[in-house]
Amino acid sequence: MRRPLAYGGAAAALLLLLASPFLSLRFGVADDRVLPPDAAPRQTQDIIRQGFPAEETDAVQIVSAGAAGGDVTRYAAALSQVPGVAQVDSAAGIFAGGQRLMLGVTFAVLLAMTRSVLLPVKATLLNVLSLGVMFGALVWVFQEGNLSGVLGFTPTGSLDPSIPILMLCVAYGLSMDYEVFLLSRIKEEYDRTGDTERAVASGLQGGVPLITAAGGILALTFAAYATASVSFVQMLGVGMAVVVLVDATLIRAVLVPSLMRLAGPLNWGPLNWWPRGRATTSPR
Repeated sequence: MRRPLAYGGAAAALLLLLASPFLSLRFGVADDRVLPPDAAPRQTQDIIRQGFPAEETDAVQIVSAGAAGGDVTRYAAALSQVPGVAQVDSAAGIFAGGQRLMLGVTFAVLLAMTRSVLLPVKATLLNVLSLGVMFGALVWVFQEGNLSGVLGFTPTGSLDPSIPILMLCVAYGLSMDYEVFLLSRIKEEYDRTGDTERAVASGLQGGVPLITAAGGILALTFAAYATASVSFVQMLGVGMAVVVLVDATLIRAVLVPSLMRLAGPLNWGPLNWWPRGRATTSPR
């Protein structure tokens, strides 16, 4: 009682320190983490959180007043830099960390690898085409209900966005793998001979059998998912099997060599047109 300010102040300071975590309070819905760590549902969800930190179903819809045209690009890019935002899907493209995603990145990688502008453009368009085939199959089968009797699902007239978004990422990655593998082989032969037609033929001979075999194995693996009893899993299996088969056969083995053959020297940028030096040895 003789020193109320000192003792009272110290007690208040300690209480404020203990209560300070309240400033970071966030309300949310309870999830699997209320279970003990050794529970099977908890372990499954832990794996999902580690491998897939953001899901399309977690998206928040945002309407911007007045943003139009180029403003959408700037707004989406700025919004993707907000802490806690994994990506922003907009009419101007998909942004993460202020940058567009995968089309621009893969274009830059192919540009650096081939030193050509036409080849990355061609690869991007063909990959988009193969993705169009995949989404067309999803609409025809799962949205319109064709083959629903064979696969045993009930069509709802619409597609949930989460699975197609996942399929888009996987399919585009596989398509670009095939493209890089084939183009690298063709580019090596062109650098050696300077003959586009011969380089394309040699690249096909050396690369397409492996691409086709890998595509067949992947397609067969994905097709097994179509036997599942959950329509989401069936959608993944049918869509991926279709896109892999189309990409490994019609796209890589037919369209790619056809377009490169038609383009001829235009396939290669100015850096590839420079004369090549030859190393010679003098007789002793």
